[in-house]
Amino acid sequence: MGILRLLLSLVAITLGAAETPTTGTRYRGVVFPPVFREQDFRDLVPSRANLVRWQIRDERPGIPDSLDGAAYDAWLAGELDEVAQALEACRRHGFALVIDLHAPIGGRRAGGDLALLYDVRLRDAFVRQWTTIATRFRGHPALWAYGLVNEPGQLQPTTPDLDYLATQERAARAIRAVDPTSTILVAAKMADGPEGFVDLRPIPVAGVAYEVHLYVPMAFTHQGVEGDTVGVRYPGIIAGHQADRAALRRVLEPVRRFQTIHGVRIYVGEFSAVRWAPGAAAYLTDCIALFEEFGWDWTYHAYREWPGWSLEPGVHHLRRPDGSAYPADDPGRLEAVLRGFARNPPRTP
Repeated sequence: MGILRLLLSLVAITLGAAETPTTGTRYRGVVFPPVFREQDFRDLVPSRANLVRWQIRDERPGIPDSLDGAAYDAWLAGELDEVAQALEACRRHGFALVIDLHAPIGGRRAGGDLALLYDVRLRDAFVRQWTTIATRFRGHPALWAYGLVNEPGQLQPTTPDLDYLATQERAARAIRAVDPTSTILVAAKMADGPEGFVDLRPIPVAGVAYEVHLYVPMAFTHQGVEGDTVGVRYPGIIAGHQADRAALRRVLEPVRRFQTIHGVRIYVGEFSAVRWAPGAAAYLTDCIALFEEFGWDWTYHAYREWPGWSLEPGVHHLRRPDGSAYPADDPGRLEAVLRGFARNPPRTP
């Protein structure tokens, strides 16, 4: 990716010096695919990104959702070996890392609910697995945070000690028993959407931050991804509602209110707009402007995972379900995210 390296270097130079955070390190980076490739880290260095969200999941269909007990533990052990490689690559290249348990034991039930929120045996295995992860990686200089679970779904009733928040609190306490310092990321319900913060309560565990994902409106961000409708433009009227920076601010208000009331740190684990969405560059610019205004850490979804989300030129080889080509990419998406990365301090050799 020599062209990408050159482009990133030129943009970083053009954008000039970054601001220096005054209250500890601010993180701005990308979500990585679940496959270790050293070159991916090297190629990202000129961008000035400083955070990698590493997904523990599998690209093979049904894995690990079909695994249980010892079979899941064996799969997880292999994934943790890749986490170890990723952490070392982050140490070499100057990134911090979030360990994201993207595919927890038990998988998802019909409708997207996490099975472990309805089964004590799975819940206890989940907590034990986090103890294993924290015991292995505590103290690593590149480790920033443990992301307890990705986009928890809980649409059906469950018992209070098994719900999405009680389960995460139990896992957080297990982590704190072996790792007293690393940040722990608690996910909101409603698939980590901003609306999940309306009735969220902080958990009584030290060193916790709260994770939100932003894909609003999905008719724009996911056009052509989940359904064939394309050509939905931002800013504008989308699904009968005005979509612009002011509307995004209103969407994020529950998160901002939670942050302000409780004095907690907020991390945007995922946000994106598919590459052919008209106005995607403006959307990403508005998202990042709000994250910066609110002082939130963030990672763009995603880097070298699926071409539809990719910011890199020259990787768009996708076709619509009928075999036709998608519209041309919205220009400026890469530059919008790079302007956000430029706020990170330059790396020290």
